[in-house]
Amino acid sequence: MPVMAQLKPLATDWQATSYGTLMNSALVSTSNPSRLADNKAFSAAAYTERRYGLASLPWYAAAVTFPAGLTVAGFQLLHFGNNYWNERLYTGALGLSMGRKVAIGASFGMHSQNVWQYGSRSNVTASLAFQYRLKSNWMAGIQFFQDGQRSCSAGSGWQVSEGFLLAAVATYAENSITGIVTTIWQLVPAVALQLSVHTTPAFPQIGVMLRKAWLRIDAGAAYHPQLGITPSIGFVWGK
Repeated sequence: MPVMAQLKPLATDWQATSYGTLMNSALVSTSNPSRLADNKAFSAAAYTERRYGLASLPWYAAAVTFPAGLTVAGFQLLHFGNNYWNERLYTGALGLSMGRKVAIGASFGMHSQNVWQYGSRSNVTASLAFQYRLKSNWMAGIQFFQDGQRSCSAGSGWQVSEGFLLAAVATYAENSITGIVTTIWQLVPAVALQLSVHTTPAFPQIGVMLRKAWLRIDAGAAYHPQLGITPSIGFVWGK
């Protein structure tokens, strides 16, 4: 979600990968709530990255999803910063399938900024997402955000097979457009590789996904041309 630039992960991609199934997780689904409808059982995920290698600026996230009647619900926490300055986002989301081709989702959250000795401020965030399955292996969608400013994103994913995904997302915010292009190759059932290219500024991100039964470990890194490397690790539990 484009709440603030600091609250978007650098060393992984939750936007473009939401237009496929190879990297689905509770964090991906709660970031794009139209994907929640595909989570038919309880799932959980945790993620952390060391932004530009700086230990003093921790960045972490956690999320859970679970069926709730005709819908699927999810909760997500994002945190960036330390005891002197930090930002947090708490989000609740619901997703609903409208048949085989259409899914919708909505989320509401609370975004807070805290500065030591200067106090804190907060605002309500919201998003509305639609996804349409053009073919069995091709989906597209759009998502609208309200997080102190209005913005939107549109994306599409082509899952050529169970082992390869090509997806892209463009986001319009503050009179500018940014984009992400992602590919995922599942080399063997237990190992997959992810490569993403972000724009504005342009930087690459690579990841390795290791799966054992219901547990998946995601290790990745992003390289910013001026600020350096951001390593990350994530854990996903669920089908």
